[in-house]
Amino acid sequence: MNQRFAITAILVFAVSAGCGSNATAGAADDEAKEIQRIQQQLDDGSLPEPPVWGLWEKTPAKAEAWDALFSTPTKLEPWDLAKVIRKAGGLQKYKERIAGLLHSKDAKVRGFAAVWLADLGGPAYVKDILVLLQSEELPDVGQMPKNWDREQAALALGILGSKEHAKLLAGFLRHQDSHLRAGAAAGLGRMKAKEYVKEIAALLSDHDDHVVCTAIEALGRLDAKQYSDRIGGLLEAHGLAIPETALTALVMLDAKEQAPRVASLLKSKDRIIAGRAATTLALLGADKYTQDIAALLNSEESYIQDYALL
Repeated sequence: MNQRFAITAILVFAVSAGCGSNATAGAADDEAKEIQRIQQQLDDGSLPEPPVWGLWEKTPAKAEAWDALFSTPTKLEPWDLAKVIRKAGGLQKYKERIAGLLHSKDAKVRGFAAVWLADLGGPAYVKDILVLLQSEELPDVGQMPKNWDREQAALALGILGSKEHAKLLAGFLRHQDSHLRAGAAAGLGRMKAKEYVKEIAALLSDHDDHVVCTAIEALGRLDAKQYSDRIGGLLEAHGLAIPETALTALVMLDAKEQAPRVASLLKSKDRIIAGRAATTLALLGADKYTQDIAALLNSEESYIQDYALL
């Protein structure tokens, strides 16, 4: 009986160990697929790049964040997300490391952490991101504009698709602070909260260019075709940011009826805008302007020729 019991126990242990190995292998495969998804979406632009530029200064808080991000405090290795996550002990531990940065005394670090955590897919950390969004008086050793980190938190909620907090974000659309207005628009656009399209469109008349740009992009993401004409009217706005954002949004909205307005920019004194207009016309399928685009091939600037060729 004792011998039989011993053999049975060995067999049970062996089977259990085998199941455990399969489970471990399955978990490893799932994690590898998740890392591949994140990397792919970063590469194709469906996930926003986290504001890593905010960590380049040599301060203790940023050095800590840099080490958490890359697992190397001294030099930037070629971006290899899988390698970094392995060094951290797995995806969950890596997320926990990034989540810890939400409590940094540096606003740049907090803002970076919110966006990167959302990119990584951290619904478990929504509450922590909400705390950042709703915190009005936080220390900042990085000398960033007030509420920049809260804007990133609002964007992060949108990346995570936390639609249960859409009403909260919508409340910030009329906030006196431009960063919070912009963050609310960006977040609502990302989470596809179409019920707030009208309120977002009201920001097209905002006095702050950054807010206007985030509103334009949000309307594009929300497929708000009813505002194509208003967005087209912003192509003549001063500067580069608003016209560039408007061109992108018109493509997202497939606003072919705006092609004549876009074509008028081919002769813009700002040659970057002219080049972007050529690309936009192509993406809209406006082939009646083929010869006008071809004329840009005679430009002295090679990058304008590149736009026309594209």
